[in-house]
Amino acid sequence: MTAAISAELFKLRTTRAPWMVAGLLVVLALVGAVLLGALLGDPGQPALEPAVLADFVRAPGRLVGGAALLLGLLLTTSEYRHRTVLTSRLAVPTGSRLVLAKLAAAALAGAVLAVAIEAIMFGGGVTVLGSHGVAVQSMAHGLPIAVASVVVVAALHAIAGAGIGELLRNPALAVGVVLGWTFIA
Repeated sequence: MTAAISAELFKLRTTRAPWMVAGLLVVLALVGAVLLGALLGDPGQPALEPAVLADFVRAPGRLVGGAALLLGLLLTTSEYRHRTVLTSRLAVPTGSRLVLAKLAAAALAGAVLAVAIEAIMFGGGVTVLGSHGVAVQSMAHGLPIAVASVVVVAALHAIAGAGIGELLRNPALAVGVVLGWTFIA
């Protein structure tokens, strides 16, 4: 089972699309951190206080969840698109074991992506608060729970994306169904 999971993670590491998703998410997180830092303390915006650090790390939650969902979709549907699923099925003949390996790899990839984005946002929040002379309390104000919740939610979104991708098997259809469900429901 670990060989199948490592093979799925290898597929994610060696293809362009997951790296493009991760790169775009990093850029968006950096821009978000800069914008949040620029707006803090302005009238109508949150005050500069230690509790705002939890808001910093909670801010990209939906974005990270959506990227993890897309990562899960790409993990499963790209094999059908490029017709490499036969090789995977030959390597792991039991279909349920292959799907479980894909789900585990998607969860791990989603969690790693979330940890990276949370590190960027935490660093940005610490930098902004430190530059304004606000004391940083990294274990207070629900910060560990905020970080953990974003990581868990990203892992669950990645699992959902892999499951949807395994059911639909067409990348365009899977993305269309997810976007349609998001905007309609």
